[in-house]
Amino acid sequence: MTTASIPLYFLVLLVCIIYLKPQAIAQDENHFIYNDFHGSGIHLHGVAKIQSNGLLQLTNTSQQEAGHAFFPARLNTSTQNLLFSTYFVFAMIPEIPYLGILNASNNDLASNHLLAIEFDTIKSPEFNDINDNHVGIDVNSLTSLASAPVTHYSNSDGTNKTLQMTSGKPIQVWIDYDQGKNLLNVALAPIESPNPERSPLSTKIDLSQIFLDSMYVGFSAATGAMTSSHYILGWSFSRYGQAQNLELSKLPSLPRQRKPRNKQSLEITISLIVLAVVLVITMGGFLYFVRRNKYEEIREDWEQEYGPRRFSFKDLYKAAKGFKDKGLLGTGGFGKLGDFGLARLYDHGENPQTTHVVGTVGYLAPELTRTGKATTSTDVFGFGAFLLEVACGRQPIETQTLSEEMMLVDWVFESWKQGAILDTSDLRLGGDYSADEMVLVLKLGLLCSHANPASWPSVRQVVQYLDGVTLLPEILLDGATCNLLDDEACAEFVITAVHRLPSANYRKIIELFPNKGSTPISVYFLAMAQDENQFIYNGFQGSGLHLDGVAEIHPNGLLQLTNTSNQAAGHAFFPVRLNTSTQNLSFSTYFVFAMVPEIPSLGGHGLAFTISPAMSFAQALPSMYLGILNSTNNGRDSNHLLAVEFDTAKSPEFNDINDNHVGIDVNSLISNASAPVTYYSTSEKMNKTLPMISGKPIQVWIDYDEGENLLNVRVAPIKSPKPERSLLSTRIDLSPILLDSMYVGFSAATGAIATSHYILGWSFSRIGQAQSLELSNLPSVPRKRNPSEKTSLELTISLITVAVSVIFTVAGIIYYVRRKKYEEIREDWEQEYGPRRFSYKDLYKATKGFKDMGLLGTGGFGKVYKGVLPSSKEQVAVKKVSHDSKQGMKEFVAEIASMGRIGHRNLVKLLGYSRRKGELLLVYEYMPNESLDKFLFTNEKPNLSWAQRYRILRGVASALLYLHEEWEQVVLHRDVKASNVLLDADLNGQLGDFGLARLYDHGETPQTTHVVGTIGYIAPELTRTGKATKSTDVFGFGTFLLEVACGRRPIEPQASPEEIFLVDWVLESWKQGAILETSDPRLGGYYSSDEMSLVLKLGLLCSHAKAASRPSMRQVVQYLDEASLLPERLLDGATVDHEASVEFVMSVPSSFEKSSAGSASSSESTLYRGR
Repeated sequence: MTTASIPLYFLVLLVCIIYLKPQAIAQDENHFIYNDFHGSGIHLHGVAKIQSNGLLQLTNTSQQEAGHAFFPARLNTSTQNLLFSTYFVFAMIPEIPYLGILNASNNDLASNHLLAIEFDTIKSPEFNDINDNHVGIDVNSLTSLASAPVTHYSNSDGTNKTLQMTSGKPIQVWIDYDQGKNLLNVALAPIESPNPERSPLSTKIDLSQIFLDSMYVGFSAATGAMTSSHYILGWSFSRYGQAQNLELSKLPSLPRQRKPRNKQSLEITISLIVLAVVLVITMGGFLYFVRRNKYEEIREDWEQEYGPRRFSFKDLYKAAKGFKDKGLLGTGGFGKLGDFGLARLYDHGENPQTTHVVGTVGYLAPELTRTGKATTSTDVFGFGAFLLEVACGRQPIETQTLSEEMMLVDWVFESWKQGAILDTSDLRLGGDYSADEMVLVLKLGLLCSHANPASWPSVRQVVQYLDGVTLLPEILLDGATCNLLDDEACAEFVITAVHRLPSANYRKIIELFPNKGSTPISVYFLAMAQDENQFIYNGFQGSGLHLDGVAEIHPNGLLQLTNTSNQAAGHAFFPVRLNTSTQNLSFSTYFVFAMVPEIPSLGGHGLAFTISPAMSFAQALPSMYLGILNSTNNGRDSNHLLAVEFDTAKSPEFNDINDNHVGIDVNSLISNASAPVTYYSTSEKMNKTLPMISGKPIQVWIDYDEGENLLNVRVAPIKSPKPERSLLSTRIDLSPILLDSMYVGFSAATGAIATSHYILGWSFSRIGQAQSLELSNLPSVPRKRNPSEKTSLELTISLITVAVSVIFTVAGIIYYVRRKKYEEIREDWEQEYGPRRFSYKDLYKATKGFKDMGLLGTGGFGKVYKGVLPSSKEQVAVKKVSHDSKQGMKEFVAEIASMGRIGHRNLVKLLGYSRRKGELLLVYEYMPNESLDKFLFTNEKPNLSWAQRYRILRGVASALLYLHEEWEQVVLHRDVKASNVLLDADLNGQLGDFGLARLYDHGETPQTTHVVGTIGYIAPELTRTGKATKSTDVFGFGTFLLEVACGRRPIEPQASPEEIFLVDWVLESWKQGAILETSDPRLGGYYSSDEMSLVLKLGLLCSHAKAASRPSMRQVVQYLDEASLLPERLLDGATVDHEASVEFVMSVPSSFEKSSAGSASSSESTLYRGR
């Protein structure tokens, strides 16, 4: 049960003017504008936060939380002029009604001094909401003074158009108040639409009676059991004149909403193509065996005796399409007589043998109940009942009709005696029939139903009567039917016929027998009617329960209280009052229920076993009130109501303990006692949790002992024994609660999210323990098929069908398509390099077809996907380089040439490659922690300690030393930076992305090439000479040292002028003797001062303007290992001089622009994300 004040999945945003505690701040409270909320000084509370792009987020994915954002300075509302205007843009990305500003106690109190404009996306009956997409004006209460559907007036075509607030798209809002007119206007429009000329909501209101001398203005939102994110993109406010317009192009963007992709069709198609050939070759024999067993038939000796053609089960299975329900025609007979399941055969002239009494109630001949012998005459009796039901359009026994019409045969017979037999004809015929034929059929039906079997005609005579060959003898109709009041034999028949009817119908049948208490039939039914204090239903077909709301009984006897309708209630009550005026109020009940939520694992509202003075709940509310109470009468002693609730939503205003509990409620939905739903396992001697929304049947035992005033509740899974210990036990005196007569039954309700509540069986007793239900005979709960199961079933059937039919007709096509699909290209240069060549097919399967769901990142020359190799199950990263790009081809060859034969613990391992027309693929070892820059520059990853950072720096330095001096050739990386350093599971740094690498032999001079790399890491001499050397790699490594130590990118255009260039800023700080002040503040001072100073100075030395002054990588490693001391004097003039810097920056202006945007690189290649 959700709270009375917070409907489940309620999506709402409020603009609030509310009284808060004073906070001092120097701001112009009468006029402000925020095109984003960076540095806004907004007062945040609850889960509200401002994201890195300036987006104000009021709520997140936390359940039952609230968020608030208020302008921190008070508005002076003590003046005569209370005019104000505000304009803001909000968005809701789909979910209560107190919105985090009110609760059940203070809602609707004048002392609140609160004005709120609510934007509401759920209909809450207790607040008189008009629909589930409206705007409302609230004063001190969430019951709106005025409200209207959310529409926007189109200035261009002069029409109102619906505006769906839960679309996830930004929406503009204008709220204006004119004190002179006491008029409050609210207008809305989609983003980039102009301010509408007309407002959907306009109302007169005097705010001087509401506001105090000073007030705060801001926003509030809240989440419930289902969460929703509420965002404010921009906000403008003014006390004097119209609020300024926001710069819509500068508003922060909303988080991207990922839509689930429909994979079913694609998966089936790929699976059919790939598996068709494999199935035929490898599983031919298996399929033959399975199909043979599937259609295997059993032949027995008795089959030889009968002559009809025997069909193979296989043919019938295919003809009926697997005997699915969608091909079901019915469960009864049709125009031709069928269903010989109860048939008996014997030779002409012989007497039939005694057998069990079988047949359908209302068609059984009285003599059958005495002799147990089925004869041709008993068939005639059944045919007589059949004639009457066809002519009258009625079943033989209808307990819901008037007393004189309950028994069809008696009713027709009495009408015949009164000369009005045609009055019993089916009203739906509208009198359009032959009167003679109708009279013939009705009289013949009576004759076949004669009380004396000797008077029944033979079937041959029946045919002659119907063909008009013989006239029906009128005299034979005298005493045609049995005398229900006096005939003992007939009484025996009726008792036999209706013994299966529930006790709820017995009292109706008694009305047939007034003042006949001594007759056999009346004595029987009077005895049964006295047992109204004890009943049992192993299914509810023909139960006579009083149903209300959306409650219904399924054909299989399943009682369904609620369905998929939202905001609906259903009730089912035993129709006879319980006499609770006696001294003994003890009772015992046992029932089985099931809850099937529309959204798996998300409970909406529960159900309640209820004892109530009435069966009508017209004034009750659905959702959290369970269809038995409302916000007005909740808690009143005059309710005289006892309910045991089974609740799957936590409602704070009802003091619910959790979202899976049972509670005992007296006149109120605030439980007297409650407990989490568990059951005591006798075998394991422990309590075990029992989720009620599992969709599985659950048993419940509720027992009340008046002597001890003790109410006990027990629950258990289906087929488990009754627990020895009670789940909930509380003392309660029911005598002042229950009236002299009460009804007993069930109630359930739905809210914004529907849950289907079912009752499978029910037993109740006022005299001792309730009887046990026959669990094996209970109706089954409809199974909510999982989409994945449906896909699996369809896929299985498709594979079996296609495997046989496709092989001969499309084998050649499949072979051709598969050959082209995985066709690979081999070129001469590939023979020179050593990495393993993977088949394209294996990589295609490993990445599940290179789908976006496995995409790790995107770069200038391709994309990177996460994959799992099908053979080894090893996780890999597959880089897909565009073959059509000349630069992409160069990068592909460079990486294979450089990394293919290199092995070092601090280099990302290139496992192999693959080629296909139009596609180049590189396969790397997968790094679970992705790139280092995410740890340094974003909040996506946790902060790295200094020890971890220092270990990474030493590892990358060791890798570069290996590349420069220790491998058989010189490898120039040319793009050393944080985003190209990947972290393994132990956070060890591994240098990767060799797309710009160049190789040359030791002792040779590198060739002139293009200037490539990333702005901020490119050595100044490279722009003049065009030659990449070891020293240019050292320059990049110097910048890398500084960014790791300082937690800053090399160029920060948004920083103060002296801090824009990282190297210059660190150098100036070193000159001022404050180099440690440049360390990453997120380290919080937890680092070794000596190590930090060493790294910063070494970074400056590696970034020296003169290449000759830079150390080699071997010296760098020695410095980091503290094997050599760093020379201080070499730092003089360490950074790029101004002229060289200008030359360097001007040489790559386009890259600088990219750098200003946050990540600049002429090498946009990536291993795990774009960089």
